[in-house]
Amino acid sequence: MQDILERFAFDNICKVAFNVDPACLGGDGTSGGEFMRAFEDAATLSSGRFIDIVISFILAGRDTTSSALSWFFWLLSLNPDVERNILKELETIRSSNGKNLGDTYSFEELRDMHYLQAAISETLIRTECTGKRVHSSFLYSMMGQECVWGKTWMKSIAASVIERFEIDVQNKENCPEHLLSLTLRMKGGLQVKVTGR
Repeated sequence: MQDILERFAFDNICKVAFNVDPACLGGDGTSGGEFMRAFEDAATLSSGRFIDIVISFILAGRDTTSSALSWFFWLLSLNPDVERNILKELETIRSSNGKNLGDTYSFEELRDMHYLQAAISETLIRTECTGKRVHSSFLYSMMGQECVWGKTWMKSIAASVIERFEIDVQNKENCPEHLLSLTLRMKGGLQVKVTGR
């Protein structure tokens, strides 16, 4: 799932920043892969040096969002009652505004998602691993970009995925390993089985 979220976020940030869609999410998942791999290599090489503003901008849009959402969905799998409460909140918002599943959420509707906001905020603050608190290093870069991205965009993605799909995280009882990078990515990504609701 982390890989899909990275490709989704990468396509979106490139479209917003440069009006170019590298289509990393399209087709069989290999489209735009060369460009994304080249960017990954550049980001890895640049992490020990000064990162120009463009790489930081793309990194903020791709890695922080996908990492945060990967950890969010892992934590959500450990707390099914939280997922049920989020679904109830989304259903209430849709029904009170006369919207159907698949309709885009308005900014006001996203602002009314207080429970989902709290769940995402909790993810940004910490992850629980075998009873120990592991403070998320991506928190700093994500919070630093909040003025640009806010949590609204991430909340929109999370709401859309939660209400359309059941995310069955594989081996959820094991805390995913952290991958040493500029953001707190999951080593090996987040392995899931996805089914429609």
